[in-house]
Amino acid sequence: MPRQKQVKIVNMVAEILQCEPRKGDFHWLNNLPQKKYFGSYYDTIFKIYMALGGNKDVLDDLITRTKPRKLSPDAFFPEPFNFIFEFDEIQHFTEYKSRALRLYPKKIQYGFELEKYIQYCYAYADIAIKKGPSGYRKPTKEFIFDNGRAAQRAFFDSFRDIQPTLYGLRPTVRISELELPDNFQITDVKKILKERLRLISIKNLVPR
Repeated sequence: MPRQKQVKIVNMVAEILQCEPRKGDFHWLNNLPQKKYFGSYYDTIFKIYMALGGNKDVLDDLITRTKPRKLSPDAFFPEPFNFIFEFDEIQHFTEYKSRALRLYPKKIQYGFELEKYIQYCYAYADIAIKKGPSGYRKPTKEFIFDNGRAAQRAFFDSFRDIQPTLYGLRPTVRISELELPDNFQITDVKKILKERLRLISIKNLVPR
């Protein structure tokens, strides 16, 4: 069902924008927080990693010994929009997500309401951590403890939010399933999308 919802909303956003989404293959968007791809925000991403329960020695070993794996966004909408689009199911809104969000740089423009997302984490953290198959609660290479997958998800989400404007993209636009009715329609999505585009300074590009 989550995958079906993701496909549904991406298709609706594409119809609203009258823009064909692309896969979004960015060399800088991968699973390892390398300094060369984060620039002045490397210290921030490292702080997020540690706040999520990461271990510096583990991270150093991963960066040294493993090959980066590209992270795929849910969709990328090219010019004239030029932004990554992400659909956030309830399982994203864990305690780990709130830890990461509270460390996001304040001077970056975001395509979602940061404080609202933090409040979602407070409200839904217990449900979010239990959502989905057992694999969602297993350790990962980056976070070697129970619920490591939830921490990893929050970590990788921060890449998608912090990096794009460093590479000439507009801020990543996010819509959460928590903002939509269960059987959402294109009018529901359009209302939220217009507000998100206003946040990233896009005007008059959405057809009436």
